[in-house]
Amino acid sequence: MTRKNATLNEATNLWGSWLGYWRGAFGSTTVTSQVRPLNRRTKRAMKALKKQRNPPPELVPYRSEPVVITRSHPVQKNDPKETAIAPKPVAKIKQLNLKDAESRKKFKALVQPEEVYKGVPEDLIENPEERRRKIEAKQEKKKLRLFQPAAIGKYRRMLLWVNPGTEKLAIVRKALQGKGELPRWANRAGIRDLWALSGAQLMFAGLPVADDKDKREAVRALYYNPKEPSTIHPITDKLRGRFANVSRGDVTKILRSFETYQLNFRRRLPAKVNGRMTLNKPGTILCDMFFPSAQLGWQKYSCLTLMDGWSRYVRCYALKRKSKKFQQGAALDFFQNFAALGHLPRILLMDKGTDISGVKEIALRYRTDPTKKMIFHSQTGQPVNLVEQTQSQIQRRMQVFRTAGLTDDPREILEDICEQINNQRRPERGNLTPMQLLTLNKTQRTRINAEYGRKDDTLPAVKGLRELFRGSRVRVLMMTRKEQITGALKGFTPKWSRDVYTIKKKVALAGNPNNFRFHLHGDSESYFRHELLWVPRKVDSETIDFIQKMEIEELDDDEYNPAEDG
Repeated sequence: MTRKNATLNEATNLWGSWLGYWRGAFGSTTVTSQVRPLNRRTKRAMKALKKQRNPPPELVPYRSEPVVITRSHPVQKNDPKETAIAPKPVAKIKQLNLKDAESRKKFKALVQPEEVYKGVPEDLIENPEERRRKIEAKQEKKKLRLFQPAAIGKYRRMLLWVNPGTEKLAIVRKALQGKGELPRWANRAGIRDLWALSGAQLMFAGLPVADDKDKREAVRALYYNPKEPSTIHPITDKLRGRFANVSRGDVTKILRSFETYQLNFRRRLPAKVNGRMTLNKPGTILCDMFFPSAQLGWQKYSCLTLMDGWSRYVRCYALKRKSKKFQQGAALDFFQNFAALGHLPRILLMDKGTDISGVKEIALRYRTDPTKKMIFHSQTGQPVNLVEQTQSQIQRRMQVFRTAGLTDDPREILEDICEQINNQRRPERGNLTPMQLLTLNKTQRTRINAEYGRKDDTLPAVKGLRELFRGSRVRVLMMTRKEQITGALKGFTPKWSRDVYTIKKKVALAGNPNNFRFHLHGDSESYFRHELLWVPRKVDSETIDFIQKMEIEELDDDEYNPAEDG
C-alpha cells in the first residue's frame, strides 16, 4: 500500500470516529454506517483534531452520509433576521473523488453549510469596523486631571514601606557619623547614597527624616491650626513635601490618638435589624400601644396590644384614656383569657415608654418564682419589632373599613380583627393557627421548633469597622437610636463619650452569629458594634492654641456712623 493511500485510510478511520463522537454529543441517529475500531495512531490524530474547531479540508474524507445540522431553536418562517441553512445534495458528494485537489475543493464547498440572509437590507448588516467603533465608544474614558499628585521616587517608596522608627533612625545617624555600619535595610543599592547628615538632622534624598516625636508634633501643629488641613489625606500631602518618611498610615495612627479627633469621629448608621428573637414555648408576652390617626378620620382612642410571641396569639383593646386604670382592666382580661388556654405568662417584654406602665402590676400577679426577673425593657429608643409588626398588620386591616367609610370607631372592629388573626394559619409554625399552637403539648412544640423554628439566613456583620475583643478600649456613642435614624444631631458634633471603657465580654446575637452585643466594665448597658469607637492605648489630649484673640470695641448706637464703614 502506498503512503498516500495509507494516509487516506487513516483519515477515513479518523472521520468515522469523529462522526461517532459527534453523534453521541448531539443525539443524532440518522447515520447507520458502522465505525471501525480505533488503533493507537488514529487515537493520537483524533486528540489533535479535537483541539481544533474546524479540521483542515485535506483530512476530511469521503463519506456517504448526509450532513446533519442541529439547532437549539426552530427556524421562524418569514423571519429576516434568522439565518437559514441550505441543504446539500448528497448524490453529488458520492460522485466526488478526493484524490485530486479539485475534488477536495468541490467537497469543501458542498459539505460546509451556507448562511443565507433572507430579506435583510445591506445597511442593517453590521460590518467589523462599525462593531469596533461601538465597542470603543462604550469603554470608559479616563478622567482628565490637570494637576497630578507629586510623584514619589522608587527609593522613597521603599523607605515609606520600611517605615523605620526612632531607634532604627538613630542607628543610621550613628553609622553616618562613623560609629558603626548601616543596617541592611538602609544599605541597599541605590539607597545608601541618599542618606546624609546636615548638622544633627538626618536627611534622605534632600528631605529631613522625622522620628516618631517629630511626626506627632507636625500632625498636631496642622490639626489645631485653622489655616491648615485637619483630615488624613490633606495632612499627608502637606507633610510629604516637608519630610521624607511620613506615610498616610502614620497620619491616621496619630490622628486617631487625639482625644478631640475621637470625640468628633464619624459614626456608622445602624442596621435595620440586628438580631432575631428565638422563642421555643408560649409565655413571652409582648406589649405596646398605638394611636389611630385623627387625620384619617378615626375617633380618639388609645389601642393597647398584648400578644404571645411564640404563637402570635393577640388581643387589642381600644381605651378611651390611657390611664393606669384602663390599662390594668385590659391587661387583666388578656391574662385571664391566655391562662384559660393552659399557659401562664413568664416574661413581659416592652419598650421604655411610660404609656404602658399599668400592665406591669397585673403581670407580676402571675409570677411563679419571686427570685426571677419578669419585666424586661428593650434598649433605649428601640422598639419591640415583633409587636410593632403585629400592630402594623392590625392597622392595615382597620384602614380598609375607614377608607370604605364604614366606621370610624376602632371598638367596633378590633375584636373581630384579632379573632381573624388568631385563626389564621402560620406557615412558619407548621401551618397551624395561634389557637391550635396553644393546644400543643411539650413534645409537639419541640417538633415544631425543630422543623420551623430556625432560619438559615443571617445578617452580615458591619463592614469597615475594626474587630473588637475582650479588653479592647472603646468610647460609647451618646445618641439614642431615634437620634441615629432621624439625624436629629449633626454628624460633625461631639457624639462619643469622654470616658473610655474596656470590653468585658461580647455575646453573639440569637439567630445572627455574625453580630455581637458588647458588655463593658463600669456600664450596665450592652451595645452593638456601630455604637462603639475603638481607641488606642495611649490617648493624646494635648492641644495647641493657634487662634488669634481679637479685641473688639463695643460702640453705642449714638457713636456709630455708617459713613465710616465705606
